[in-house]
Amino acid sequence: MENYSKFVDAIKTHYTENESIISFYLELIGEIDEKGLLDSNFISQMDSYDKTLQRLSELMMFKYCYVPKTGNIISQDKGPDITFSIEESKVNIEVITPIKVTQLKSSVAEFVITPDPLSNKKQSVEQFIPEMSSLHARITSSLKSKSEIYEGYISSGVVNRNDINIVCINLGFIKNHEFIDYPYLKNIFKKQEVIVIDLDEQKNVSHQVDDYTFSVTKETGVTFQTSYFDNEQYPHIDGVWIISCNEKNINNIKKKKYESFERCKNMLYLNGGNKSLESIISVLEINKPETDAFTNYIRTHGKLPN
Repeated sequence: MENYSKFVDAIKTHYTENESIISFYLELIGEIDEKGLLDSNFISQMDSYDKTLQRLSELMMFKYCYVPKTGNIISQDKGPDITFSIEESKVNIEVITPIKVTQLKSSVAEFVITPDPLSNKKQSVEQFIPEMSSLHARITSSLKSKSEIYEGYISSGVVNRNDINIVCINLGFIKNHEFIDYPYLKNIFKKQEVIVIDLDEQKNVSHQVDDYTFSVTKETGVTFQTSYFDNEQYPHIDGVWIISCNEKNINNIKKKKYESFERCKNMLYLNGGNKSLESIISVLEINKPETDAFTNYIRTHGKLPN
């Protein structure tokens, strides 16, 4: 594939006319194409806003995953978007990029810093942010569709049940994605921990942690249950990789993060205890959920830490 004029036209029509961004993607598609990782219809399918951003997202993830330890990455027309091997384990990744999420009008804090400290001020500005229930529903829809695709791969023999099968959900192309509450997304995969305080007749206080299935209500009013991994749904999916990746942050998304909000922008939620997933986390420099020491102490001792 040598002529990328249709690729450029799709970006200009559906994404941006910024020449520096276009140049970035032109260089990237050339690099990925040279490695033989593009589907035969990769560019021809970029005929809408959603499909164009999906393809740009796939280029991002090809670039992200192409590291020395992943060896020869494979991508075929009929099969997972990305396939490679780590420590004798075959890893399959299906990439999906939610785009249309309801935006809510809100206000965010803005700090105005001036040369004169006495003139510094904090103010609120109007801002649209992604509505979380809408985002939860979109992630659920994405996970369900990719789960069905994996089932098809397994039944046809393209994918083995012993492979490590991952769904990568890239939120980096959602409008106002920087305002998503990324840590809150864990409830889609794991049950919510709720601290319960009990007071007996002698006014002795005890504490315990209960786990509740997370519920999401759609715009239609329909409520559905999530916490999918703790509820043993999608057993053939070994993990869901939530990432917020685009051309603006591809060069620093792998840098080690310590603050929870930033860590959750690149997080692999594990479905079970597959040890090989630890190797993937290390090689690809993805974060994994940390154990909550506070709630663990309550579970063990029945009281709050001193």
